[in-house]
Amino acid sequence: MQRILSLLAAGFCFMAGVAGYHQVVMSQIHYPEAKKAVYVNVDNTDLELIDQLTLQVPDEIKIVCAKYGNEYGIDPELLEAIAWRESRWTANVVSENGTCKGLMQINEKVHGERMKRLGVTDIYDVDGNIHVAADYLNELLEDNPSIEYALARYHGESRPEKVLNGAKPSNYVKQIQRVAKALKDMRKEA
Repeated sequence: MQRILSLLAAGFCFMAGVAGYHQVVMSQIHYPEAKKAVYVNVDNTDLELIDQLTLQVPDEIKIVCAKYGNEYGIDPELLEAIAWRESRWTANVVSENGTCKGLMQINEKVHGERMKRLGVTDIYDVDGNIHVAADYLNELLEDNPSIEYALARYHGESRPEKVLNGAKPSNYVKQIQRVAKALKDMRKEA
């Protein structure tokens, strides 16, 4: 939370979104603590400056994403990037319409049976929320191994099959892929 507040004070504007939060760069900011910056397209906005300060994955989330990444054969950085995009790694987030909750913005009505099957009773629990999301993403990837398609379906896009026919992926999909790559690259450098 302190990081978010410091970013707000530094000139960033946060806007609540149905599926999480969107940051918009309001001015050019330089952080002496950051070793490099990654620019990522955001839905209906220009560029978002993502630096190493905002990509410091909380340890609990990193551990849980590695656990379920390993269990389901999903890149842990992809799970971390989804959590970053959906909630900025905030476990108690609720979408504006109240239907999606937690780190990975899980809809309890849609995934109620999945939650029961997995033994998840608290949607705001980091482990449970990521478990439901990883299980769902795994199901989507089993239907079609295209990451772009699976992410578009995860996001609830109206025509996710378009990416299978050569259409450009949505900004949501591209942003998650770029953040996952940035996380992977940062770990290689460390």
